[in-house]
Amino acid sequence: MDSEELQKKIYAYVEKMQGKKKLKPKDISNAMEAEGATQAEVKAALRVLIDDGMRFVRETDEKFDLIALDLNDPMGPAEALYSTQFFQQLRHTLAPGGALVLHIGSPVARPDRVAELAQRLNGLFRIVRPYTMYVPLYGAQWAMAVCWDKLDPKAFTADEIDRRIEQRKLADLRFYNGETHEGVFALPNYVRDLVAPPRLKQPARGRRLGVVRAAAK
Repeated sequence: MDSEELQKKIYAYVEKMQGKKKLKPKDISNAMEAEGATQAEVKAALRVLIDDGMRFVRETDEKFDLIALDLNDPMGPAEALYSTQFFQQLRHTLAPGGALVLHIGSPVARPDRVAELAQRLNGLFRIVRPYTMYVPLYGAQWAMAVCWDKLDPKAFTADEIDRRIEQRKLADLRFYNGETHEGVFALPNYVRDLVAPPRLKQPARGRRLGVVRAAAK
């Protein structure tokens, strides 16, 4: 089986099983073998590594299309995982067009932290798109960020997102669709004021008038 085709099958299987059971590597391997892949092909396409993440990022020569960080809050030993130095190393580890995704804290409980991390990321990446969602585990609104140098996730329309979901046959999604994609990037004013890069900060009235003037030309 072609490696790219197998990886797509793995992603689709993991998405399908999301929330239904806690997956183990053996579950994925068995499912892919049932699809006609050999053990050697599955091993080449799927790797589970348990290691010191900072050391791995610092020493690896591999490039990744996506790096998703689910970290502890930046206190104590975890503080280094939010440092400018580590973010620079992560940026270097991304493949061309690759994206970094991470949470940046609670805009209600720790607005200072959200503002600081957004500013730090804006200093390293060309495109930083913060977004928010309600996290039931925490019982609060939480802020995340997608960091990219090429593509702007906010530029995708709801129709385009829905088309891609249908194309990939992701029928069991419980949260994500075209409208929620647009919705999470629609920031309330108090969050927008925290995360906007200094060069883009201006009164909201001025922003709206600018759009009207541009449309009138």
